[in-house]
Amino acid sequence: MRTHPWLALNWAQLTTAQQQQVERQLSYAGTAAPTANSDPASAWDTMGLDDRTELAFGTPAMAGVASSRGDGYAERRR
Repeated sequence: MRTHPWLALNWAQLTTAQQQQVERQLSYAGTAAPTANSDPASAWDTMGLDDRTELAFGTPAMAGVASSRGDGYAERRR
């Protein structure tokens, strides 16, 4: 999120270039949701952060990486 804060924005808050990028990625992804092709704003606004990250960068979000390593923020602060 620090390097790509736009992933947390709603559709209306994205720049035109970001909206176009998301529209291209939605068409490449061939999502099953019928709103993805007809209304990218609805598709984007209903996605979770993990889904948005995967759509934008083509890789699953790194959910659970810190917890599986066992060196989370709380442990590093000790």
